[in-house]
Amino acid sequence: MIIKNDYLVLEDFENTRIDKWIKLNINKFPQSYIEKILRKKKITVNKKKVLASYNLKLNDKIYVRLNYKLSEKKDTFKYVPTKKDIKDIYKDILFQNEDYIVLSKPSGIAVQSGTKTGKNVIDILNYENSKFFIVHRLDKDTSGLLLIAKNRYTARYLSEQFSLRQIKKKYLAILKGGFKEKSGKIVSKFINKNKNKNLISISDFKILSRNKFYTLIDINLITGRKHQIRKQFKDLNYPILGDKIYGKKENLRLMLHSYIIEFNFRNKKMIYKSDIPEYFINFLKKTNLEIPLRNF
Repeated sequence: MIIKNDYLVLEDFENTRIDKWIKLNINKFPQSYIEKILRKKKITVNKKKVLASYNLKLNDKIYVRLNYKLSEKKDTFKYVPTKKDIKDIYKDILFQNEDYIVLSKPSGIAVQSGTKTGKNVIDILNYENSKFFIVHRLDKDTSGLLLIAKNRYTARYLSEQFSLRQIKKKYLAILKGGFKEKSGKIVSKFINKNKNKNLISISDFKILSRNKFYTLIDINLITGRKHQIRKQFKDLNYPILGDKIYGKKENLRLMLHSYIIEFNFRNKKMIYKSDIPEYFINFLKKTNLEIPLRNF
């Protein structure tokens, strides 16, 4: 298998060892093989050779130039988009110019490939010899706005804004139970993959509608930790409906939708909004939860 890709290190993998990053994002290679490909500069960081123990820094650029064979037992299929996959993803694009794309990602599709994912946004977009760069993430089951850079300059520029918390992202979620507080701020500890306990997760929230059984909540994401919103409300005993990891396993989609993204680009304020998915609206109607139209 040939892998020729560049990756930008985001908050999720800050302070993560490069060997662990390789296992999580490329393949679960034996440690001896990882050390070998690093030694031979098949994988470099900022175009420099690093040791397996190197801790990644925010906005580091990882260059992968690999050609390897997988054993039959551990072989993973390479996802090849169908014509329908390509057509569908381009229908989801809300805006694009020469620098970036904004699309409304459906629930159930991953942002990028991994050991447990097949269909994913980046492989579809890159299929026709294009080159796109991830600047932030959405969980596979989370729907909504995804910002993707078309060149390295834009990728670095937007990634810096994310790291400095200058990009505003708002979500809608349906919680299980009647959340008591009308609005507030949630600050919680975040342990990253290297168990760095100095990090925190911050979210602001406002209740839009609620009853005894469910709550519709508006969330302004201040930090961007992995599964942040899902973990925070699970810890408060109000899990997001349809969350099969942090809540009860139910035959429902994850009721978490990224509906606004706001950032500055070329000295201009950019604001993009995503329509709420039909299944989300149908559940609100079914449970008599109303959306104040002035917020959308």
